[in-house]
Amino acid sequence: MKSLAIAALIGAVSCNHQHTVNQEYQHKMHDANFRAPHMHNEKSFLQADDGLTVRGGQNCDDWGQIDLPNHLYMFNNKWGKGQATGDSWQCVQDNKVDYKWTTQSGGNTVKAYPAMIAGWHYGYKYGEGVGGLPARVYETPRLMTSWHISHDKKQDFEQLNTSWDVWLGGIDETNPKNPGVEVMIWMNHVAQYPIGSKIDTVNIWGMNWDLWYGTMSGGGASWEVFTFSNQQGIWNIDNQNLFDFFNLLWKRNRLDGRRYIVGVEAGNEIMDGEGSFSYSYDFKVNP
Repeated sequence: MKSLAIAALIGAVSCNHQHTVNQEYQHKMHDANFRAPHMHNEKSFLQADDGLTVRGGQNCDDWGQIDLPNHLYMFNNKWGKGQATGDSWQCVQDNKVDYKWTTQSGGNTVKAYPAMIAGWHYGYKYGEGVGGLPARVYETPRLMTSWHISHDKKQDFEQLNTSWDVWLGGIDETNPKNPGVEVMIWMNHVAQYPIGSKIDTVNIWGMNWDLWYGTMSGGGASWEVFTFSNQQGIWNIDNQNLFDFFNLLWKRNRLDGRRYIVGVEAGNEIMDGEGSFSYSYDFKVNP
């Protein structure tokens, strides 16, 4: 997959987003500050009824999409907006995201995950195999990435993270109906914690990461969720292999090598706050 260099400006927002399976995962929130995994809605890019794929311009639609170079696209994912106040909003434009999210009473969940997507998101926008995904775990693919982020917040309080969210299908599934496993890699986070419980601390890329494990259900499906959370909080990564995280899970028999990595997303999970992010991003499969 050709290199992608994306400069994206993101403004932090308190987002009000309602997902169709919201009630199914509310019981998983052990604490108001814990991350309830964004379901990435069951609407695929083919099913989005209120968001259109566009080129250029601004798209404020729920599930709106904008094509990006090298088989990626920006996805205006506002999956938890139902838990935000009515003045919350989020728009994508080219490689930019502007947002403002304010939590309503009792709604301390993730409101949005605006993200750049490669591969699967309840279907393949550009076709299965385009850009190098899916990639089977036991074939040890190289998922090379660089990501530089800066953040300017406009209010003292915020709840958010900067993360990759990677989807795997069921055993031998290359285009699953629902996820089989979800692996998140948190570069940094503020007033937010992963779903489930901490099970270990591991060293990857020369840094310590807390490893969390939990489960998620929605839309008639359930899956495991592994989250690697960087202990110090980092804002820059250069030319690293995301597969290092999957290799650790595989070698520890926590991940079946027959599974395919089907989708790789990079963005910000936002619960509350206002501000801006800017980042440049590069992702290649088996360069």
